[in-house]
Amino acid sequence: MKFNQKEHLKKIARTGGLARIKLYGNPGTPSGRILGGQKARITHNSLTSSPFVARKFPPPIFSEDLSEFIGILLGDGGVSARQVTITLHKYDDKDYSDYVARLIKKVFRLHVLPKERIKENVNIIVLSRTLLVEFLKSMGIQSGSKIRNQDRIPYWIESNPDYKRKCLRGLFDTDGCFYVDKHVIKGKVYKNAGMNFTNRSIPLLEFFKSTLIESGFAPTQTSKYCIVLRRESDIVRYFGEIGCSNPKHVNKFRAYIEEKRKSVRVVE
Repeated sequence: MKFNQKEHLKKIARTGGLARIKLYGNPGTPSGRILGGQKARITHNSLTSSPFVARKFPPPIFSEDLSEFIGILLGDGGVSARQVTITLHKYDDKDYSDYVARLIKKVFRLHVLPKERIKENVNIIVLSRTLLVEFLKSMGIQSGSKIRNQDRIPYWIESNPDYKRKCLRGLFDTDGCFYVDKHVIKGKVYKNAGMNFTNRSIPLLEFFKSTLIESGFAPTQTSKYCIVLRRESDIVRYFGEIGCSNPKHVNKFRAYIEEKRKSVRVVE
């Protein structure tokens, strides 16, 4: 009898198909699709590259850099079930976005790039790590609304003065602003600097104010959600001792000081 390759292949295919249905169920039925999905998940879970397996994340050591990142996150960040996001202004915080990306690489050894959301005028930095989210939650930083959660500063930052100042820097760099008030008296213009920190989380406001006081500053609370520094000596000392990583604040401060110096030289 002459060998018929076509019929032979059909027979093999049929045998293989029946064996697969026996193992995984009929793909044309709901129960078969469920069984197939369960089998596929088991297979994926055995692979290190699987999207169902959380990628390794070595927890960072407690440090000043991590403290600053926590301040940034509590200021302009958010946590979901699997992601950490930081949202900054597209233009005003462009250089600062690059700084935050470098800080993340230093602290977490994760390479990220700020992404533009053109319609929203923001740069967004996304960290997709389930284990990172779990690490942050272990410190009390919860997913969802920061206002509803009323997040607090992690205990290990609260217990270390250097960590507290670094966290303070991250908070001000994201939710603070440096500004100049202008007053006209008898035709003469007077300018006075100010620093403002606004946040809807009462624990964060209390932390910000108490840390400034502990560091020898004299903050005032002008409203329920606003802390202000008005003494020029305090502001100069803040930029010198606490420091600032956001160029938009630094540039405004330097321009103000330079203008002050010029006006003094003119008077002299």
